Amino acid sequence: MRNKLNFITVFIITIAGCYNKPLTPSVQPRAINKMTQNEILDTIAKKPPMGWNSYNCFGGNVTETEVKANADYMAEKLKQFGWEYIVVDFLWYCDDINSAEKMANRRPHQYIDEFGRLIPSVKLHPSSEGGKGLKPLGGYIHSKGLKFGLHIMRGIPRQAIEANTPVKNSQVKAADIANLPDTCVWYGGLTGVNMTKTGAQEYYNSLFELYAEWGVDYIKVDDIVFPYHADEIEAVRKAGGICFIAHPEDGTLPAFNETDISWVNWDVTGYTGIELWNGFSELKSVARGKWDAVAYAFFPAYIPHGPLPETLRRWDELTAQGRQVVAVGGSDAHAQHLSMGPLHRIIFPYAYHFSSINTHTLVPSPLSGDLAKDRKMVFDALANGHCYVGYDLPAPTRGFRFSAQGREINAIMGDEIVSSTPVTLQAKLPSPAEMQLLKNGKVIKSTDDEMLTYITDGPGVYRIEAYIHFLGKMRGWVFSNPIYVR
Repeated sequence: MRNKLNFITVFIITIAGCYNKPLTPSVQPRAINKMTQNEILDTIAKKPPMGWNSYNCFGGNVTETEVKANADYMAEKLKQFGWEYIVVDFLWYCDDINSAEKMANRRPHQYIDEFGRLIPSVKLHPSSEGGKGLKPLGGYIHSKGLKFGLHIMRGIPRQAIEANTPVKNSQVKAADIANLPDTCVWYGGLTGVNMTKTGAQEYYNSLFELYAEWGVDYIKVDDIVFPYHADEIEAVRKAGGICFIAHPEDGTLPAFNETDISWVNWDVTGYTGIELWNGFSELKSVARGKWDAVAYAFFPAYIPHGPLPETLRRWDELTAQGRQVVAVGGSDAHAQHLSMGPLHRIIFPYAYHFSSINTHTLVPSPLSGDLAKDRKMVFDALANGHCYVGYDLPAPTRGFRFSAQGREINAIMGDEIVSSTPVTLQAKLPSPAEMQLLKNGKVIKSTDDEMLTYITDGPGVYRIEAYIHFLGKMRGWVFSNPIYVR
């Protein structure tokens, strides 16, 4: 999908809620408590989010029974390997008719509640009868030790506008906030929301309040960036979302009719960060033709070299503008089937892909087992850049740390600090490798050891890159988020 934004919506009650505060990078200098080496090692996430999305197999017709069956299978066969998300995609609020018909119609009947919010089709989800919504389904998924995700469309349902339903916690009605000309080009069931109108933010807040009541852990927001809707992205952010630009640089692969899906609108604002390293898309940058692709399909470990230079350059340009831009890594796992005559191969099988490019998060305390508390802690870390990108196949990157110590102030990667005196930066790798310290995108110190120390000579955006020898060449290993010294 061209120009894709990924939202992770963090709920204070569950994960999907509307929230007492937005989880976005702080723009104010702040100090954090010192963490010992062992504390840091104990708080690094071991894996990226892993799960199943109903649209891939069922389109817009997935039923509650089918969702539960997939949850059962994941709990029994996959949960032990880290799989945990069950995501109900598109059209859960319409009756079970043919997906193609739903799409061709563009305006199928959608079910709404008294506040104009989409609610599930009882035909698809029988347990929702009686106003229960998707809470029973969410409870079933949680009973399996899994997490519940939900696809939503930007905007407000046409049925709500036609009925002029009230907006919860406001004095306005649906027609007052609707932006009728602003409709998705491929689905007409909703129109945009005019965010300049009183009650518009309250409408979005009420959506996420409802999803929190249902126990939703993950929200996928569609039709929000092409064309770009900054105001509604901001509305989602205010309701507790964090947002990353996926595929900032993602060129063509003509041999397989893969087009350029690079992000193009860099005037956007309100996002949390960017996908610095995409494991699947890197194939495009190394495969010169079909036979190259075939070779890499059989030997995928030869593909990763590091984030694309253009993406690193773009990231440095963004942070040089005084912005805090969080970098994450994406496996972008598809387990895609490749066929060329008699040759058949799965490119990037899941077991391989989730052992390679990962985002490691640093949290202030060990996971407690309290799902809501732990969930908030992990997403806080992502929102604030307390994370790094690691290529774990050559050697585990767990244990990497990058910190700063100044007069009466301490920081870790992602933090912004203000200091009129020099600050001591320290970086430690799990094992010796080629490590570089960069200031404003330029290398200022390097070492082949596992430790690096540097005393700053002024303000700047400081970050770490590390490279390791693997399969005959130097390859990217660790890419930290910056420490911003002002």
